[in-house]
Amino acid sequence: MIGPPCSGGGPERTARGSVRGDGLLARGSVPVEAMGGSYGVPPRVALAPWHDGRPMAGPEKSLAERLLAGDKRALARAISLVENDDPEGWALVREVYPWTGRAAVIGFTGPPGVGKSTLLGALTKLEREREKTVDFSITYYTGAQALLVPQASKIAALADLADKTVAVQQGTTLERNLAQLAPKATVLPFHDYTSAWLAVREGRADALTGSYDILRGFMQTAQGFKIVGPKFSVEPFGIGVRRGDADMRDFVNAVLQDLWTSGRYQALYEKWFKVAPEVAIEMWPKE
Repeated sequence: MIGPPCSGGGPERTARGSVRGDGLLARGSVPVEAMGGSYGVPPRVALAPWHDGRPMAGPEKSLAERLLAGDKRALARAISLVENDDPEGWALVREVYPWTGRAAVIGFTGPPGVGKSTLLGALTKLEREREKTVDFSITYYTGAQALLVPQASKIAALADLADKTVAVQQGTTLERNLAQLAPKATVLPFHDYTSAWLAVREGRADALTGSYDILRGFMQTAQGFKIVGPKFSVEPFGIGVRRGDADMRDFVNAVLQDLWTSGRYQALYEKWFKVAPEVAIEMWPKE
């Protein structure tokens, strides 16, 4: 599903997001993942010709006005509103959308376990080949692969998987890593995570391999399982921007760093994963 979050009028825009007719020029925008929702956010808006940069008298600016002016605190507030599904947040999206050039929202929908997270992860994971066509932000999330087994299992690490049946989601880096690191294991692939999890619960597989945080989520739904051994892959995730657009990349990096220093990142992480983040957001200059 591709399209704007709302419809309506607004100034005429060029393909690069320029606004004509009122003296404002909005730099292009990209969809920014906001931990629960995506929307176009303009990185900055140039001052109108008649504004010399000095504070203007008058009433306090609205959140939308501050957001369009490039106020990072306003952006952080907007992200929180949308992430919390606050009606004020979606009203804000409708208000600022006409100024976002040709930004579009791309929605990934489907029932639980069909691979939405895997697809999004594949699109945003940092890899050398992808860096040839897009630029990436600093890492905003670091994933890792692990093993989940029944409590009574004697499997304690990858070395114990010889002649064992391991459930895994088909066609993923998880399956590729398993084949490389435990070549003597019997791979039992499934189209979705939920089916692989069910195979372990029903005793059709000796273990399940997957993303550490997803495995933790499965453990919260059923007793009698444990995660064993060390994590055996590191998968950094970043936000992709158009290659060569250093301004946008730096803008995204600044927002991520502000989220970390304000504590908002940690709060969101603990809200969804129920644990504190193990890997900090990269800060520069180094503190």
